[in-house]
Parts: sequence; C-alpha cells; structure tokens
Amino acid sequence: MGALSDEDVADILEGVMATYSMPGDPHVAVAEGFGLRVSVERGALRVEDGIGADRRRRPYEVVAPPERLVVVGEGTLSTDALAWCQSQGTAVVVLARDDVLLAGSPPGRNDARLRRAQALAAGSRGGLVVVRRLLGAKLAGQAKVLRDVLGELSTAETLGDLARGAEVAADMEEAKGYEGTGAAAYWGCWSGHPATAVRFVAHDRKRVPPHWRSFDTRRSAITGATNTNRLADRPLNALLNLCYKLAEVEARFACVRLGLDPGLGVLHLDAPGRDSLAWDLLEPLRPVVDRFVLELVAERSFAKRDFAERADGHVRVMPPLAHELAAVMPAWRRAVAPHAEAMAHIFAEQVEGKLTLTTPLTASKGIAAQAQVRRRKAAEARERAEAEHAKYRNAKPVRRPAPAQPERAATLFATCVDCGGPLARSRHVRCPACWERQPAQSREARRRRGRSIAMARSELERWKAEHPQAVAHPSEFDPIRERMAGVTLRAIMAATGASKPAASGWRSGRHVPALRHWAALADLLGMEPADELGCSERPHTAENGTAAVAAVPDREQRASGRR
Repeated sequence: MGALSDEDVADILEGVMATYSMPGDPHVAVAEGFGLRVSVERGALRVEDGIGADRRRRPYEVVAPPERLVVVGEGTLSTDALAWCQSQGTAVVVLARDDVLLAGSPPGRNDARLRRAQALAAGSRGGLVVVRRLLGAKLAGQAKVLRDVLGELSTAETLGDLARGAEVAADMEEAKGYEGTGAAAYWGCWSGHPATAVRFVAHDRKRVPPHWRSFDTRRSAITGATNTNRLADRPLNALLNLCYKLAEVEARFACVRLGLDPGLGVLHLDAPGRDSLAWDLLEPLRPVVDRFVLELVAERSFAKRDFAERADGHVRVMPPLAHELAAVMPAWRRAVAPHAEAMAHIFAEQVEGKLTLTTPLTASKGIAAQAQVRRRKAAEARERAEAEHAKYRNAKPVRRPAPAQPERAATLFATCVDCGGPLARSRHVRCPACWERQPAQSREARRRRGRSIAMARSELERWKAEHPQAVAHPSEFDPIRERMAGVTLRAIMAATGASKPAASGWRSGRHVPALRHWAALADLLGMEPADELGCSERPHTAENGTAAVAAVPDREQRASGRR
C-alpha cells in the first residue's frame, strides 16, 4: 500500500470524528482507539476512548448497565471494571484484529454431569439429534433467504429438500453431506447477483477498487493454499466475517450461561484455540446474519472510509460502521437462545438420574407456566360464573320486601281507603300493603305487563328497522277514524293488539295511533289499501307474533282523503 493521499487522510479524520462524536449506545458499549480506559468511578462504569483530540467519556450507571462491553483497541481494562460487569450481568468482549482475546460472561449453571454428557455426545445418539437440528435449521434458513431476498425459487426448493434430508440423516457424515451440497448451491446464487452488489456514495465511486462492488465467492483469494474465508478481500465478505464473529461470541455466552463447555463441539472437531461448540451453534445463525447483511447492503450506500484495505489485500470494517454492527449483538443473542437451550436439553436426556434444566435465555418455561396459570384461572372464573347463573336460573322467585319509606306525619283525610292506615304519599289512595294485595298489582300481573311492554317495544323497533322511510301527517288518519265510530273497542284491540284505553283514544279522536297500526285498522274497516290508502303491502296483526306493516297513503289519496 502506497502513501496516503490527501483524500484518504481527510476520510480517516472524518471517520474518527464521526466515530467519537457518536453518543453511547445504552445496550452495547464499544471502546476503541488508543489510550482507552475502562474503570469504575463512584460506583459507575466509565468508558473513555478516542484518538488524539477526538475523545469521549461515557458513564454507565448501575440502574441501566449495558448488556455487552466490546473493547477494540489499546488501553487499560481494570479489574474493578471486570468485577462491576460481572455483578451487573454485562458480558465483556476484547477483540484484537480478527481474534477474540477475552469473552467473559456472568457465571451460569455448573453441573459436571451435563458437561460429561456433552463430551460423550459426539459419537452418541444425542449428538446425531443435535447435528440434525442444527444443520436442518441452517439449510431451511438458507432456503428462506434465497426465496425471500434473492428470489431464487428453484434453488430454494432444492435447499428445502436438503434440509428435510438432514433432519432425518442416518449418521453425521450424511448430514454433513447435505450441508456441503447446500452450501455450494447457496453461495453460487450469491455470486454476481444484483442483491449482493455494494453501493458507494457518489464522491467515492471512482476511488474504490472495482472488485469492492461485487461478490464473487465466499472464499478469499488472499489466503493462498488454505482457501478459507478467514481474511476477506471484499467489503461484503468483511461485513459477513465481522457479524459472524460477533454472533460466535453470543453463541459462546449462551454455552457458558447454560453450563456447557464452549470448546467441546459435536459437529466441529476439536481444535486448539477454537470454541467448537460455539461454532456448532453458529450454523443456524448464519442465515440470520446473511439476511441482515443483505438488507444492510440494499438499504445503505457506504463510504470508502467504512472499509480499510491492508497491504496484503485484507479488507476490514472500520468505525463507526463497526460500532453500529456491534450494537446488533442483542439480536444474535435472541436468535441463538432457542437452539442453545434445545441442545442443552438433548444433552441432559443422556444423564443418568434426575437433571432438570431451566430456560434462562428464552424464559420459555416461565412463560408457559404463566400461560397455564392464566388458563386455569380463566377456567375457574368460567365455572364460577356458570354456577352462579345456574343458581339464579333454578331458584324460585323470592318476594322482596318493599323498600322502606321514611315515616311521615299523617295528614288530614290522607288515609287508606281499605284499612284506614296512613299513606306513604298524600296523593295515593291505598297504603303499600293494601296496594300489593290488589289483583292488578300482584307480582305475576306486573310480570305479564312487563313482558307485554317489552314485546311491544321490540315489535316497534323491528317495524322501524323494516320501514325506515315510513312517515305520514296525523291528519292523514282522518279517513280511517271517520269509519271507526261504529266499531267496538274489542275488535280494535283484536286487530291491533292495543290496550283498551289506547283503542278508545283512537276511536274518539283524542289520539292518533302509530303509523304501524294504520294498515291493520284499514283492513278491519274493509278499506282496500291500494284503492283508498295507497298501501303497497297487506298488514299483519300483532296476534300472530309479527309486526304490523304500515299502510302509507300515496300523494293523490292523501289529497282526496282529507277533510
């Protein structure tokens, strides 16, 4: 790499200023730069980092500790800070270049039986179940990425078939064969696809190497004979590598929390300096990371300062973009949690004796228990309501005493006409006791009246709903009333279902019946609606349980029928 140009220096300075002017993330604290310092002052975690004159200082109080502390750079990390993070449940990650120097999380379960079952799982039935689950989830996730993001439907169907085959593989080698075949087809769809093209801002398009804008293969050309993807030679691979590394850290934290040994893998072989079990858990997370990176590439135009190319061609992600990607670590924690807990439960099944595991990562057992309690309480509430309903439904009518009336001084001549006792109110003629003994005021009589009133109101509302436009002037009832003089009240009551006082008021002209009774009265008097009242429908009386249909006079008949 030659000397830096003025534009490169300006980019570096701009990137430094943008990085250390960012506010502290409340969930993930990233410390990077030279002379950084992480310590504890007055009970709070103090993170100081920066380069040169661009420095920042962020306090994290006990009431709102960060979930993760990621240290990338040169400086000091005090033991007080490590103790503070452990007491507050903050995991500490120290990165150097592309390696993890320290990944410390709060202590989890400590049970040697679980770790022994984990060590023996590589060649057992439980290990095969774990491999089936992990590789099946990985292939299914890759198929979903191809279908939803890249639009490769045929290859997605192929990976779906491979996922189903991996879930029922006879041994680990067969499952690995399905995974290898799927990986070749999966990354082949990435190569040259428009969705994998990296966009740069207009100012930097001519300054970036041409190969930075496209994705060729997952393998890096600068690794030589090893032919690995460890050292990225393109920005897209650099984004994938960094996100994979952060997801691997979350997988390691999940293993420690559940009491598993991160180094004893089932799918990956043991290797010095490698957390093989964390790599196993990383497999179902890879499609999740891939989708995130593809969506990031689709939504964002990058700047040249977001990436740095070393003398050997190795491309790395630079701040502030690296800090933004580190802030996504809680998403990887949530994605790995169900797979890690399922793996731990599979290992626990191989332990002799009783070994009950909790679900500290997803809290699924607690959530299920709470849901069961809610269902039980709801069932008990329904049973109580049904019992109360049955009790009141089957109970005999209870005569409730009349509400007590305040005693008042007797007034002159205000006495009951039956017993001569005092009246509750001066305008009454009977006392409450004699009033209750009247046949028309008995409890059964009041019930019948109440039912009749309720039925009448119901019929009225239904008739109004069926005839919303039915209107007429009261004077239009005059032709009908003129012929009602010789009709008995009993006949009017039978035809309309009305009471005797109401029928008397209609016949005498003191009141005008409701519009819905006009058709019934016209039919009683022998008046044809079509000839004399302009009715379009025949009436139905209330005796057969249906609402009467109103006879609305038309314009000509209304004019001729008036006095």
